[in-house]
Amino acid sequence: MALDFFLYVCISKMEDKKVKENILLVDVRALDRTAGQLRQFMSRQLSRELPVADLADWIVCCAMDAGWHQPERQCGVKRVVFVCPCGQTQLQHFHPGLLTQEVDGKAFSDPLLGEVCMSVVVEESSFQGKTLYVQCVETLLADDAGHRLTLVADTERYGDELEHAVGAGRTRVAMVGMQPVAMTGVEQVQMGFALLHAMGLSPDDIS
Repeated sequence: MALDFFLYVCISKMEDKKVKENILLVDVRALDRTAGQLRQFMSRQLSRELPVADLADWIVCCAMDAGWHQPERQCGVKRVVFVCPCGQTQLQHFHPGLLTQEVDGKAFSDPLLGEVCMSVVVEESSFQGKTLYVQCVETLLADDAGHRLTLVADTERYGDELEHAVGAGRTRVAMVGMQPVAMTGVEQVQMGFALLHAMGLSPDDIS
């Protein structure tokens, strides 16, 4: 999916009116790397191999941790956008993992969240300059609808660019990660519990 189509599906219009959305913007490489590290660590701790994470279950847990289910944060559209680096359109530690084949353009329904739409955008091989992920954040934050953004980002790779984009935005965002980041205007959301739940672990297993 090209960036212009990404903007088409993510910045929705309904009867020429801006529609505020809850959007989970996922850096695929960062998410899969974190899930793989946590899965390997917990497999050693429990002396058994953990299954790959259920993608829909992770999305629901992550969204709830970010406050999507709270009445004041409800809105008509809930969307997850997976931003893939060139050549990586598969999640190794999630099912379904073939993003362009099994996830792009699909949706699922959850009793608490309602319908969740999913789409995939892939970085082109000729892409240069500012990372596509940061461009997506800038565009969504600049939109008049004031989308509520929850980010799964690679802060080690483009943290400075992302901090500038978030600081220039007109709304607060939630940042999902294993470790808190020193970034102004960001609500911290812990990623580990959602990942472990999606891998089938209970609180008893974790304790």
